[in-house]
Amino acid sequence: MSRSTTMPGSPVTRQVARAGALTGIGAVVSALAGLIFTVAAGRTLGTAGAGVVFVLTSLFTIATTVLKLGTDTTAVRVAARLVALGRGRDVRSVAWRLGLPVLVLTVLTAVAVLLLAPEVARAALGRSSTTEGAAASVLALAILIPAQTLTVVLLALLRGVGDIRTLVLVDQVLKPVLRVVLVGGFALLMPGVLGVTIAWAAPVGVGIVITVLVLRRRLAALGSSDSSASGAGEPEVPDAPDDSSSRTLWAYAMPRAIAQAVEILTLSIGVTLVGRLAGASEAGLFGAVNRLALAGMLVWQAVRIVVAPNFAGLLATGDLAGVRRLHQTGSGWIAALAWPGYLVLAAASVTVLRLFGEGFTAGAPALTVIALAMLVPSLVGPAQALVLMAGWSSLGLAISVVALATNLVLLFALVPDHGALGAAVAWGAAVVLENGLYVAVVRVRLRLWAIGRPAIAAALLASVVVGVPLGIAALAGGGEWVTIGVTVGALLIYAASLGVMRRHVRLDELVGALRGRGAGPGRATDR
Repeated sequence: MSRSTTMPGSPVTRQVARAGALTGIGAVVSALAGLIFTVAAGRTLGTAGAGVVFVLTSLFTIATTVLKLGTDTTAVRVAARLVALGRGRDVRSVAWRLGLPVLVLTVLTAVAVLLLAPEVARAALGRSSTTEGAAASVLALAILIPAQTLTVVLLALLRGVGDIRTLVLVDQVLKPVLRVVLVGGFALLMPGVLGVTIAWAAPVGVGIVITVLVLRRRLAALGSSDSSASGAGEPEVPDAPDDSSSRTLWAYAMPRAIAQAVEILTLSIGVTLVGRLAGASEAGLFGAVNRLALAGMLVWQAVRIVVAPNFAGLLATGDLAGVRRLHQTGSGWIAALAWPGYLVLAAASVTVLRLFGEGFTAGAPALTVIALAMLVPSLVGPAQALVLMAGWSSLGLAISVVALATNLVLLFALVPDHGALGAAVAWGAAVVLENGLYVAVVRVRLRLWAIGRPAIAAALLASVVVGVPLGIAALAGGGEWVTIGVTVGALLIYAASLGVMRRHVRLDELVGALRGRGAGPGRATDR
């Protein structure tokens, strides 16, 4: 190619910036709503009751991730390719070939959990299974296993055909905000573990209804547009592989399914094992810390959602310069937005955890450890997405297995004596190792450095402007109000400095998208 399609001002760059702005706004809403829900659960139930809810919802997340069988990644990749090749009408058959097996499996799983709810509660919660409402909470979550799993798969299909708005609406805005609204209502109508669990689970039912309705409309529109293009004599790309056949779909999906199961276990198993090895109170502490860390990951996820299909297209055309620029752009965005947040969590951990109640401040060392560890993936950026879109799912699986093994070994070694802090060390070590391996793969296989200048510039700026003042305040033993004052002042100065340096961290294109400049196609797209 004579010119990279991701040069500044190109259609792909504008589309990525606009879609990134949309998902970024959604990520902020989701993070804030998730934080409010977690605080409300902690204050309503205390550490032990909140620990029960966190354990059960973590297991629900693990189950639905495993049961989708890698079909979400498959759906994004295949749907985007079919639309690009002028075969959008075939996306409907992909939806059935991926969705029907997932539906059958999830219904069977839900029935099994409903029949064995007391046993599931005992296995998941140990001695905390006698908590009032624990078994009933298992029933409430089991009913929604099929809905949650299918929602993820169908939203992935919508992403593949260029619809990011529905993903933002359902996953990042509607469900998190509804949880906040419902947790307040259930605190009055049905106080206790069951009420908080229902408040968390009920929005899943609303999400699947909206997703199905939108997908039906989009598939009908794709069929019509393909018919029009065919009538106008626009040819399809010749000799394109049949990505929509069942054999090809599931050959791609199954390795990714194993990797996703391993990844979610690495992220979520800590809360469950802390509950089993150190009790529900320590699980409640680690659950709160864990969710704060995961809230920051929403920035990374928002960028990944946008750049992953673009990586696939650029790699298919051999545009490594475009891949490099797109990865560095995404990494710059992530570091610029995530680093100051994690530095605040690390240095002001006691003040942050006091929001959950006095009992949660004991988790401050754990929050500091995890926040510092999360600086690494915030610097590396979407390297995992790049590896997967390059077709190296086996390498991705191997890296995930290494990270999980590291996490498990350290959990069993550290949690019995150190509780939530031991779990934080275990998870942090796994995160750092995993991202280091992805950096190595990108360097060796693509001859690209995953850590680019935009991310380094953003990290240095955040460290100097936010990290240093907060670190000094923490070492000097400043009180809560001093910490809050320093945090607010540092973040304001950082925002102003970021405005000056926005070109160095590639935020100029994102800001332009937020202001509506450089209008390209009328809808945000992630292709």
